[in-house]
Amino acid sequence: MVKKNNFFNKNLINIFLLISFLFFSYFFAEVIFFGYFLPIMPLSNQKFLPQELQPLAQSSKRFSIPNDYILILGDSYAKGFGDWLWFSNAKKNLPYSTSHLIFHNLSRDVISFGESSFGNYNSYFIHPMITFQDINSYYLYDLKDPKTILIYFYEGNDLNNNLYEIFGETNNLDQLNLSEIKEVINNKTHNTVKYTSESKKRYNAYPLARYLINRIKHFFVRTEPKSIEEFSYGKLNKIYLNFSIIELPENLQSPAMELSDHEISIAISVFKFSIDKLVEIFPESKIYIAYVPSPLSCYDLASEKVSIQSYHGRVNIRESRKVGEYSDKIFKMIQEYSIYKNISLIDTRPELRIAASRKFIHGPIDWKHFNKEGYVVLSEAILKNIALRN
Repeated sequence: MVKKNNFFNKNLINIFLLISFLFFSYFFAEVIFFGYFLPIMPLSNQKFLPQELQPLAQSSKRFSIPNDYILILGDSYAKGFGDWLWFSNAKKNLPYSTSHLIFHNLSRDVISFGESSFGNYNSYFIHPMITFQDINSYYLYDLKDPKTILIYFYEGNDLNNNLYEIFGETNNLDQLNLSEIKEVINNKTHNTVKYTSESKKRYNAYPLARYLINRIKHFFVRTEPKSIEEFSYGKLNKIYLNFSIIELPENLQSPAMELSDHEISIAISVFKFSIDKLVEIFPESKIYIAYVPSPLSCYDLASEKVSIQSYHGRVNIRESRKVGEYSDKIFKMIQEYSIYKNISLIDTRPELRIAASRKFIHGPIDWKHFNKEGYVVLSEAILKNIALRN
């Protein structure tokens, strides 16, 4: 009987030691990998990370949590979409955006919270607020406020996205006055922040387990990879390039040419509100705004008419001479606000237009975003105009 008890006790101890070994091995692996080595994770594996932790895998910083860093906010341009990313080696984590170029130029950590299809309300205010809360809810992380915030304002669809995020369908917006606009935005914000606060009662933990579970799910439920939007070439969009006339694809993004002046003013008010909220969240951060032109604003147009990507089902054929007028009008509105708020504004259009007179800075596949040459010029324009070293 004594021998049986000894045998049972010995096995119980062995089981306890095994469980303890597995437990501590798991947490050791989690702390080491998620604390230091996320930036070496291949691009193809990053989609299995919890969504809120995916920015920590960017290779534009030294470790998972950046230090003395620059935070980039905006839409897909801030995220780095374009041919450079689409054709990057998915088995590695190589540079593909301005985040990487600024990081390598300044040797200063950079992280982007950019998200595709976001307007200013989500990309400048809601998404950064939620992402910070989510990251810092993990026991591993303590992400400090950024010393510098670089905001991308993209004239190609930010204003359209602003209208949709706040008002939904954009019918009858011309009838809204300023007080009604503020009321709609405030109500939207109240409901969003209330929902966000309630949802934050949960505590995020065990990122390694969540990563492994996502990998297992992917093994059993295959999802189709995202396809790049195809652009058709026509006879309407033509540009001068190296003293030749070249045809571009149809339905290219423009500086919100389908919107009325009142709709543009409303969308700009959403932009202003979003920046104001960002300042409230990060009162000690130095903020810069980089004005990013649409594809049609970059090139020297050779045709009298242009085919634009039109939102809200509106006419997509416009006069070429209006492209520059709309771009200048939107920039001036952003500029007036930035001067009033004492926020530095970077006009990246001159450098990009010079480059676009010699070579394509978009495509040849993705004509909504810059290619590698375009992102290099964008980063040079940004670094030329601001003192990110401070």
